[in-house]
Amino acid sequence: MNKLSLSRISFIGYVVVVLIFLILPLLIVVPMSFSDSRFLSFPPSSFSFRWYDTFFNNPGWMSAAKTSLIVAFSTALIATPVGVAAAYAINSSTHWLMRYLKLVLLLPLIVPIIIVATGVFLYLCPVGDALHHSRLDHCGCDAGVALCNHCRNRRPARF
Repeated sequence: MNKLSLSRISFIGYVVVVLIFLILPLLIVVPMSFSDSRFLSFPPSSFSFRWYDTFFNNPGWMSAAKTSLIVAFSTALIATPVGVAAAYAINSSTHWLMRYLKLVLLLPLIVPIIIVATGVFLYLCPVGDALHHSRLDHCGCDAGVALCNHCRNRRPARF
């Protein structure tokens, strides 16, 4: 049986601490969502489906959820084949331009998301005309949002 070195034990401890840090909010928020009180509190005083009933019976929330799901699936349908094709092309090609294409495709990982969001906003909604006649009017809002999500889907952040 192999002995665990100090570095391996510390690495495992670090991983456990990070996983607890990532999971702990979920372990607090989910029970709070079943609270019967008007304001969310932890631990919940009593359990009910009040907030879920409100969510599923409100047409505004259902419309927003439907739009979010349409955008999410559209983005996944665009990003998956394009990403696989790009990865395959970059990996199998020996052309000198592939090095620069790889750099361009990795830019969303390097450029802060606020810069990308500002650039997309300024492109889609010109400054003098931000409230009227955006470029999204030409292709439909859901399609434009899906396209923007595809273009920046390398980062888990929101606009």
